[in-house]
Amino acid sequence: MLTRRVITILSAASLLALGAAIVLMAAPSAYCVSSARLGSCTGALSIAIFLASLLLLIALVTGVVAWILGMLQAADEKRWGWFVAVLLLGAIGSLAYGLAKPEAINAGE
Repeated sequence: MLTRRVITILSAASLLALGAAIVLMAAPSAYCVSSARLGSCTGALSIAIFLASLLLLIALVTGVVAWILGMLQAADEKRWGWFVAVLLLGAIGSLAYGLAKPEAINAGE
């Protein structure tokens, strides 16, 4: 089903963007704090903060869209266990829902 594929892609994009933002913030910060030339790192840190902010925004938007689509899809199929899992786990629950591919209750309808 197309919706599950979209949910999976959006959830994976959200989690990857979140992970990339964390790495992007941690790496330059650790380098600049450990180096003796803290003044020379201000430009690199500001660029890293800007790019991490953009990645966090992408993660937020794609995660919320995947979350809403996952809940709507689970509710439409009357899969209440999956609905609660997506509701409580957010993008991780949406990714699990998209990858698990639960069968529809009434496939003929």
